[in-house]
Amino acid sequence: MSKSPDFIRHLHSLGAKTIIEKLSPYLTDERKRKIDPVVKYRIQSIQTAAEAPSDIHNALAMVRTAEALGLTDAHLIGKPRKGRGRQTMRGSDRWMNLHSHSSLDTFQKSMKGFVIYGATPHGNTPLHALSLDRPCCFLFGNEKNGLTDAALNICTSHFTIPMYGFCESFNLSVAAAITLHHAVTEKRKLLASPGDLSIEEKQAEIAWFYFKSAGKQLSNLILNR
Repeated sequence: MSKSPDFIRHLHSLGAKTIIEKLSPYLTDERKRKIDPVVKYRIQSIQTAAEAPSDIHNALAMVRTAEALGLTDAHLIGKPRKGRGRQTMRGSDRWMNLHSHSSLDTFQKSMKGFVIYGATPHGNTPLHALSLDRPCCFLFGNEKNGLTDAALNICTSHFTIPMYGFCESFNLSVAAAITLHHAVTEKRKLLASPGDLSIEEKQAEIAWFYFKSAGKQLSNLILNR
């Protein structure tokens, strides 16, 4: 779930600092203590995407992993073939920007300024050799057919996760977990910092988390005064 229009309106009219000040009395101390370190570790220069997942549960497990590792954005392209997956999500979509794209074209347009790395068992670059000095998005295909030719064509590079057993591939959620854990670990080393948000972006993220924690109805009531 991306940031709501109501929140964006309040952010533009009031600013992040005012939102935080007004909503602070309605959050528990425990919640506020949790938000600050989460924002500190947020990374927006690494994102992840799944093309036409055959099972939404695996795609949403990818989203949950991405949020747990500190990513701010994830993308789902096309409609999943089966499953609803709300239980698998376990609320992770509340805390990150989850973008739904009807086509590869709309996804590609949203990736302006990003390189796209496509996961395939026959990739020409091992995961550990990928460059992370530019903003990048890791694109995964569905469990049955992998990435389509059209998806492979929009990728900057095709990568593979080295395997040493008899199995020839990982499922979507496992491949994403291995890839993203490696990527964020190496990215934080490059940054020499836990995250990559600017001071202003951190404030906006904190304000968003306050808005979500207090609830849309109460937040709007307080902020519209």
